[in-house]
Amino acid sequence: MAAGPEVAGGCAVTVGRIPAWRAAVPVFKGSHAEPERPYRWLHGAWLPRSGEEPADRPCFEAYLNDPRGLPPAGWLWAVHLPLRG
Repeated sequence: MAAGPEVAGGCAVTVGRIPAWRAAVPVFKGSHAEPERPYRWLHGAWLPRSGEEPADRPCFEAYLNDPRGLPPAGWLWAVHLPLRG
C-alpha cells in the first residue's frame, strides 16, 4: 500500500487494492439513524434464506452519493457482505 499524495485533506490516507470476491450488496436509502438495521436484515433475514455463507472478511459500507449536500432521507449507501465461494 502506498500513501495517496493526490488526496486533499489533513488526514493520512492509505491507498490499497481490495481483492475481487462475491458479495451481497443491498442498497439502502436514508440516514444512519439505525445503522444496525441493514445488518440485522442481511444476517437475520436474507442470509438464512439465501443458501449463502458469509466469507471470513469484514463487511463494509460504500456511500453512493454525496451526503454533504443532501438531507439524510436522500443518502444512498450500500453494505457489502462478502460471501464464500
